[in-house]
Amino acid sequence: SDHSRLEQLFAFTALEEQNLQDLLLLILDYQRHAGSESTLQFRREIALFFREVIGDKLGRDHSARAGLVLSILMGILAHRFIDDSIDFASQADMARDMLLARSEPVAV
Repeated sequence: SDHSRLEQLFAFTALEEQNLQDLLLLILDYQRHAGSESTLQFRREIALFFREVIGDKLGRDHSARAGLVLSILMGILAHRFIDDSIDFASQADMARDMLLARSEPVAV
């Protein structure tokens, strides 16, 4: 189900949080030292890799959401890097609920 796939993705992220934060910092530091133009292709390849992994995990029906999920996960990781009092589980629960919400058409 969509719920269990997202649950597994967020659980993996929580488990690997420190490694993923380190990777994010490494990418940002490399970009800062090498310059944005020289690292553009490298950064695009990394983003594509993560979008593909997330898309595969979410399944074909939701692979278009992979970019949004990546942005949310990166946001949680960066936020917790800045303030580790932020609870990963509660952030992940809110993000998952938001991603699973079915929007109803609004009558005008």
